[in-house]
Amino acid sequence: MMTRRFRCLCSLAVACFVVGCASPSMPDATDVVRQEERNEPREIPEELLLDVGISVFDNARPLLDGDDDESAFRNAEVRRAERSFLPYVIGKYLQDTETWGAVRVVPRPVAVDVTVTGTITHSDGETLAFRAKATDARGIQWFDKEYRVTAKPGAYDGEDNVDDPFADAYAALAADMATSLRGLSLDDLARIRSVAELAFARSVVPEAFARHVTAKPDGGHELHRLPANEDPLLPRVRQIRDRDHLFIDQVNAYYDDFTANVQRPYDEWRREAFHSRRAQRELSAKAEAQMLLGSARIIEGLARMENRQPSRLVLDWITRGVGLIRGAEDSEDRIRETLDSMREVGRSTEASLVPHTTDLENRTARLQQGVAAVDGRQVKSKAIRVPGVSHLQPFERAFAYQILARAYLAKKDYEAAIGVYERILELGTRAPRWHREFSNKNLALIHFSRRDYEKSLKYQKAWLGTSSWVGEACPRVC
Repeated sequence: MMTRRFRCLCSLAVACFVVGCASPSMPDATDVVRQEERNEPREIPEELLLDVGISVFDNARPLLDGDDDESAFRNAEVRRAERSFLPYVIGKYLQDTETWGAVRVVPRPVAVDVTVTGTITHSDGETLAFRAKATDARGIQWFDKEYRVTAKPGAYDGEDNVDDPFADAYAALAADMATSLRGLSLDDLARIRSVAELAFARSVVPEAFARHVTAKPDGGHELHRLPANEDPLLPRVRQIRDRDHLFIDQVNAYYDDFTANVQRPYDEWRREAFHSRRAQRELSAKAEAQMLLGSARIIEGLARMENRQPSRLVLDWITRGVGLIRGAEDSEDRIRETLDSMREVGRSTEASLVPHTTDLENRTARLQQGVAAVDGRQVKSKAIRVPGVSHLQPFERAFAYQILARAYLAKKDYEAAIGVYERILELGTRAPRWHREFSNKNLALIHFSRRDYEKSLKYQKAWLGTSSWVGEACPRVC
């Protein structure tokens, strides 16, 4: 009896020991709170929300024409539209997280808190791949990675307004941005905001803010000191920056129109490309199997003939083999028909996309030329007057003229660019020295390229007279 009771007690003790070892210990209350704090989104003051600029994407390589099978899925106009379409959609995903300030697509480099650049590496309706890099104003890289998503079977089944088959790629990028943001302290956010603002100020008035922030080889900027609260230049620079933001906001309104106009033809192209790609793959596999099996049948028939088997059986094997090879040829013909049909879809899509893509680029260029408001009318290349700059301070006016001159140079409208640069020089010493030096240098180069050597020499001398490095070097060299 004692032995049985002792055994029971031992068994109970062992069971309690095992249960005690297997049961997890109660978590400390502090650990629970810390875990909740890590998972819970941090409240960021509105003044520290980072603005994001998403650059128009690049292409990984030029889309060369050709008659190979892949050329049916390489469409220059589709890729041209995608370069603007993808940044716009990614921007919408970032906005939906409500953790950022202004999220804008930027057609040109700007001083912004966080810049996202991207390169499209593959896009054929079935698979979308792009490489994206995020860098803050300090030049610190947040991430640089490829996002690749393959559309699932049935992704394009259904009617209009189907969900984007590649939404997971956009959501993954937005999640990486949020993860990088959570790793920053409030002091980091404030520093990024200050660096971006002073980088813009340095681009406007370099001689006034050159010691506050300097450019780094990696493309970022290093903050050395903050301007005084009573600095009279800073409020004016902020006014110019606000106008620059208005310009970008107007450009993004153009992107709204562009996306609404190209969404349907672009989705149709992706749908057709998706089904054509799958049909091509299935037919190619079928043709390869038919060719291998047909060849094997013929070889087997010839081998049976050597072994003097009945001629009827030998003929049956060879006939079936030839039939399979002809079936492979039929499959290859169907592949060519599928690809030709895809090329026709591409040409039709081009006709739908080109007007909208061209209109977006033209409207953006016109807005860059005008700097201020654009009323939709074509700005004449001969017009030198810049609307809305008469009330600006001289250094603000010079900055506006510089933007306008760069726009004319990009369009190779050299006459208009010459007129704008001369307007900067007419400001005399009221314009910052950097602007006068830059204008003289560009005028010298333009006239030299036009073989007007006399005028080129005139502006070269003026350039040497305004260049700061010449003044510093002459006492030692001359």
